[in-house]
Amino acid sequence: METTVVNGMLTVKVNMLQTVALAVIVYFFGVFVRAKVPVLRRFSIPAPVIGGLPSLFLRPLCACREYWLSILMAHYKQFL
Repeated sequence: METTVVNGMLTVKVNMLQTVALAVIVYFFGVFVRAKVPVLRRFSIPAPVIGGLPSLFLRPLCACREYWLSILMAHYKQFL
């Protein structure tokens, strides 16, 4: 993982292996939340969807300069 500061924003570059590790963490977060919230099980919401929703909403906020949360930009390398 390589981190730099570009225009006052922390930039994190991760390779494919680190991206897969992050996906596994997000998946198990979804499994945990699904086990704790019975409504999600009743409506058959899959664990990857549950785990991915927080990152779906947080990532654009982190990258947008107009919001107060503009602290992180992620770049994903497409090779090992």
